[in-house]
Amino acid sequence: MAKYFLLMKVFSRNNGPSVVRAAAYRAGERILESRTGRTHDYVDRHDVVEKEIRLPSEFTNNGGVDWARDRSRLWSVVDSNPRRDARLANEVLVILPPELNAVQRTELVRNYSQELADRYRSAVDFAVHEPRDNADPRNHHAHMLMTAREVTPEGMGRRTALNGGDQWRTVHGLESWREELPWLRERWAHLTNEALQCAGLEARVDHRSFEAQGLDVEPTATIPRKIYYAERRTGVRTRAGDEIREFHRERVEARVQGQEALELVLRRQREQTRTRLAEYAKQQADQPKKRLSPEAERERRIQRQREWRSANGETYNQKRREQYREKVEAGGAEYERQREALRRRERELYRANIEANRAKKRENYANRTRRLEKAVANIAEQREGAAKVASGSRGQFPQLTTAEQAARNWLEYRKQLPPPVTAEEAARNWLAYRKQLPPPVTAEEAARNWLAYREKQQAEAALQQNVKQTVSHEIEVEKGGKVTSRDLDYDAGL
Repeated sequence: MAKYFLLMKVFSRNNGPSVVRAAAYRAGERILESRTGRTHDYVDRHDVVEKEIRLPSEFTNNGGVDWARDRSRLWSVVDSNPRRDARLANEVLVILPPELNAVQRTELVRNYSQELADRYRSAVDFAVHEPRDNADPRNHHAHMLMTAREVTPEGMGRRTALNGGDQWRTVHGLESWREELPWLRERWAHLTNEALQCAGLEARVDHRSFEAQGLDVEPTATIPRKIYYAERRTGVRTRAGDEIREFHRERVEARVQGQEALELVLRRQREQTRTRLAEYAKQQADQPKKRLSPEAERERRIQRQREWRSANGETYNQKRREQYREKVEAGGAEYERQREALRRRERELYRANIEANRAKKRENYANRTRRLEKAVANIAEQREGAAKVASGSRGQFPQLTTAEQAARNWLEYRKQLPPPVTAEEAARNWLAYRKQLPPPVTAEEAARNWLAYREKQQAEAALQQNVKQTVSHEIEVEKGGKVTSRDLDYDAGL
């Protein structure tokens, strides 16, 4: 049975993994991250069915955006944003109907990616994945990685409409970004149903929740990502996962009994959750804080790495040698040439960074030396001045003014002032100034002006209230009728 699932994720510089690494992992390629000099190699992936970069239709015959069709160059340009909190990309993760064949699933993702590229004028790098070994055979899904800025022949342009807040969208004459989220979900459901209909299948998907569909069904239990991967890695169910499943089983049984029973179960589960959180917070507060210094933390991390290498170094090296041998046998001389070219680029980037770091250190040392010399000179000058004052030498200070000299100075200054204005002259000046003023406003005109001013203030306050509303961009799957995290491959947290 076809299921609906759509999840959106944001990649930013200060939150989440590297966007270059994410692009390499989803496409199963080897990409060099120019900003850090690291190489992300995922050519061993065998579950990538199709990968492609879609650009806006207006650039179909435009050779100026060929740089964006190169995956390595595209994401290197995106990652070159100098801001430390820059938003780099958005990802749309969808599940594909297993009833469709590989060609139909790829065409469905390609059509949706093209609509996203045309609507937001961004580059959409999509990858279609098939189920892995020992996984659910229905787990066909696709990743669509979208640039957070528009693509232009000159490079990356302004922010896309999906990444602008309410204030930014109001300035550019757009509606609230809340209108974008329902559109994304509805368009995917519409295109999926069209693909199912063209394939001659009766199955359909619905992007609405169970409540919106009028169904009295308990949503599937959502297992957090960390718990799900911990259980899958060890093969042992965790205590937290068992509690989530138990809570879900209780809600399912209570929903069968009626609404009152369901309300009692929900109230009891909320109370248990609050109690457990309070106990956990108390335990954390009672424990002494053991925070190591940065140097001690670094030494401990290095020691852990040495222990791991001592225990697993030979096995790890043997595995790397086998992988290298397989790649050489598959690619031959071409693979060796590409590998040597990448190594050369890595060495050049490393040398360039070394010279830049050395120059920066020399500059910092010179600046610090100049500051110290200036501070020493200031201290010596202050000490010299204090010594002169202590010895009674006041030649450098001006002589103090006596009371008689101050009085004489005041009289001299008073003689330079113009004569004071008499009362008659002041009255004549006021009457002349009054004649130049406009006629006074009547009471009716004042009332009309006040009403117009108040209406203008109310309109501006309403507009400002709408603009200042801030809402998180994270799109969560609605609780009703949706596939949960345990039904999907999250790509190891990338």
